[in-house]
Amino acid sequence: MCPDGFVDQNDRERKHFTEQGLLNIIENIQYLPLSEQKMSLKTALQIHMKTTEQRDDILLIGVKI
Repeated sequence: MCPDGFVDQNDRERKHFTEQGLLNIIENIQYLPLSEQKMSLKTALQIHMKTTEQRDDILLIGVKI
């Protein structure tokens, strides 16, 4: 479950993170423990945003099965 807040975050050139970018990260981290997944997603977003400010709420929900 993921609203558009994560994928709509801009970088300095006003390019969005994109849904495909988020899906690629999730695919690469899916076997990590949830705490490491959280850190990977947070780091990826920080790298993307650099010095820009967050412009929308972000909500991601992870479920361990």
